[in-house]
Amino acid sequence: MRFLKLLFLCALSVSFFAFACADDLPDYGGSLPDYASDSQDYGSDSLDVVQENISPVRISKSVVFLELNGELVVPTRDREVNLKTFAPQQELPRQKVTYVDFPENAEIITDSDCEPKEGSCDPFLLFRWSDVEGKVPFGFKARIVVDSTADIFTDPEFPLEDTRYNEFTLPSTYIESDDPHLKFKAQSIVEGAGTELEAVRRLVEWVHNYVEYDLTNDERIFSAKEVFESKRGVCDEYGHLFAALARGVGIPARVVAGYSFTGKIWGYHLWVEVYVPGHGWMSVDPTYNEVGSIDASHIKIATALDNKGIGEKIFSEKGEVSIVKESVLKFESMELSKDSVEISLDFKDSVKKSEIVEITAHLKNKTNSHVFVPVALAVNKDMQLIGSGQKEQLALLKPFGEAVVSWKVMMPDSMEGGFEYLYAVKVVSSQGPVSKNLVLKNEDSLDNGEVALGETSFSFDREGFLNAVVEVRNDSNIDVLVSVEMQSNKENSGKESVFLVSGSKKTVSLSVLRAAGKGLQLVSIVLSTDQGSATKTFNVNFDENESGTGLETALNPPDGNGIGSDLFYGSTSVMVLGVIFLVVAAIGLLVFRK
Repeated sequence: MRFLKLLFLCALSVSFFAFACADDLPDYGGSLPDYASDSQDYGSDSLDVVQENISPVRISKSVVFLELNGELVVPTRDREVNLKTFAPQQELPRQKVTYVDFPENAEIITDSDCEPKEGSCDPFLLFRWSDVEGKVPFGFKARIVVDSTADIFTDPEFPLEDTRYNEFTLPSTYIESDDPHLKFKAQSIVEGAGTELEAVRRLVEWVHNYVEYDLTNDERIFSAKEVFESKRGVCDEYGHLFAALARGVGIPARVVAGYSFTGKIWGYHLWVEVYVPGHGWMSVDPTYNEVGSIDASHIKIATALDNKGIGEKIFSEKGEVSIVKESVLKFESMELSKDSVEISLDFKDSVKKSEIVEITAHLKNKTNSHVFVPVALAVNKDMQLIGSGQKEQLALLKPFGEAVVSWKVMMPDSMEGGFEYLYAVKVVSSQGPVSKNLVLKNEDSLDNGEVALGETSFSFDREGFLNAVVEVRNDSNIDVLVSVEMQSNKENSGKESVFLVSGSKKTVSLSVLRAAGKGLQLVSIVLSTDQGSATKTFNVNFDENESGTGLETALNPPDGNGIGSDLFYGSTSVMVLGVIFLVVAAIGLLVFRK
């Protein structure tokens, strides 16, 4: 009886071990690794996840609720304290503001006597208190409707002859538009630009790609000259450098302060406006690479010659008052940009190692307005951008016009033998993402992929032969004669020749005497034409089983449909073993109960 108990325990242990091993064996099923771009995700259309996923550049209309909460700290009793602060104002048709909670001690002031050189001439909020001491709260609530649509029907010749806003071409505290190095650079960027819009496009694109966004650089405000030297900064620095370059070539530019949505959070932001004769002031955001119809997450509160003219001002008798404030913004609703611009991608569908691929985006304007479209290339990190092109570019389209944006990338120079890699090429813009796949092929095809292997499978027969069923396709525009051969451990099959008309495919059966040995062994399929040959290598499992027929395997269907499971039978065998021992254990249990 003791022996039977021991046998029962062993059977039970082996059965559990067998099931555990069955779960842990390698799984070779599924699809090929996804070599899609690791670029940023340009987001969801759902308002429920806007705080996580939405791309700001796609927001064309929005309703935003803004709540400002602040506190003055008045150390000793003060007979009169005034606070001048900026807040969203009406700017129709782009921005419509409704105050839903407006304090009784505040009013909107328009300072008609201000000088643009000294500061902002925008309307502002003025809070007044009398005979106060301690912590004094203030604030307001507002609902803001924003429409980013900006129809631009004029494109003046450049250089500009209009001088009505000449004060906005002069240097200021943070914008050294008279610096010789900045002026020289600006002239080189806009050289040959025949219109103002084209000059602005070039300057915005250059600044956007020249400055590296660096949040560690926000300990103070840097001037345009400092940014030009450091090449780093945040929105203030992007704006100052662009404004200096624009003023340096005679384009009036002023800075704009407000709020914007980063894609995750709201924050303070600075951008620029340039004057376009016949149109008015046109928005420009070099941080986001946007011009004209800048997205509807931009909430404008003030404009000025530069940053010096924007900020709170406190007036008190004793001059000891300090301020703390916080702004909270939330989307109530939004609309994403319509298909006003049609974008399509054009490049080779199939490429080889180290090949240079030209990726072209075709843009077509479906409106009667000039349109600026930011476009960014998103590709896998293995694909190297080459030449002078920038990943992020800015396209300018005339009314109902077209434009072409292109990049050149080099494919990786190494890859595992016998595999094909599927890469996703994506272009993201204010119109949303557009993507298209390309296949990186190994040396398994001829004439740039025009003659290639299709699906391939292997099997062993009882006579000791390794058999292969090979699909060959002709993707070229001419008819071709192709020879197909299988090689295994120095044993070659007979060559099979197939005549393929353009666009056709055929299946070829090949056999070779099975070589000695077990485990995974290399088997090659060789394609040959008058133009040369190409080889694709497979790992085939040569392990024998009791029936004398080996496992059928297709290690790598080259169309990217999956990797065959050449080891799945190991999992099955262990599972069967587990069932047998589990039955033995059950019988033992019955014996013990009796």
